[in-house]
Amino acid sequence: MDHSQARRLAVAFEDCRSVLEATEQDELAAAEEDAVMDGLSYFEFQELARFMPSLREWQQTVPAQVATGAFGSSLTAVMAMAATTLSE
Repeated sequence: MDHSQARRLAVAFEDCRSVLEATEQDELAAAEEDAVMDGLSYFEFQELARFMPSLREWQQTVPAQVATGAFGSSLTAVMAMAATTLSE
């Protein structure tokens, strides 16, 4: 999928999400979090964050030294290290 197609899909998804009831939005957010933490590499997460505001907020919590560190491609490892760094 090219960049413009991905952007249209992400915008359509966010538009659909906005009409859901609050409980449905919460369920969807929890499902997204599970999918992101259990199945994406950090690179894939960065690509998705370009289109999805909720992921962009998570990305902003990752310090630059962690994002560019040697944690392999594991999103979970990067996020865990970011949490450790932020709590110090």
